Amino acid sequence: MDGFYERTPEIRPSRKNFSRLGWGLTALLLVPVAIQLLLLLVMGVMGPALLGDLWFSMALSTGSLYLVGYPLAWFLLRRLPEAEVEEGPMPSGMLLRMLFIALAVLYLTNYVTVILTDVIGNLRGSPVANPLESMSDYPLSYNLLVTCILAPIAEEGLFRGVVLRRLRLYGERFALLTSALV
Repeated sequence: MDGFYERTPEIRPSRKNFSRLGWGLTALLLVPVAIQLLLLLVMGVMGPALLGDLWFSMALSTGSLYLVGYPLAWFLLRRLPEAEVEEGPMPSGMLLRMLFIALAVLYLTNYVTVILTDVIGNLRGSPVANPLESMSDYPLSYNLLVTCILAPIAEEGLFRGVVLRRLRLYGERFALLTSALV
């Protein structure tokens, strides 16, 4: 396989860019989990009383993701080449069509998720817990901070601001679909 890439040098930069993209997104997923596990191990030995504390749990999960994971991913991805795209105003009916398409996709994926969750629960013999239901245990101010401020800013900044602009080198549709999936 390496012989193929040596014969076609135009593929080499794309391969390097996609590798960097993969490493950046892997860092976004794995580094916060590694930090959480490490701190949980240390706290389990040194201060087990904090392990059951709701505020410690919230600070650990939010801090590791938004203070370490997202900045690290941004740092790794910002050096990728960026496509220059001229953006104009959106045609008048396009926003309404996009809204209906987005809502249809939202409901469709929700139904698929509910069906898959039921199938998995039936195979296991017990219902699958919904992680969003555990958010009701957290204070409203924390939920608002995370879901209305931190998550949208971090997601739009990283996935639309960095990933989408870098993937546009490979075509507009590819960039939109890939960044949405990621």
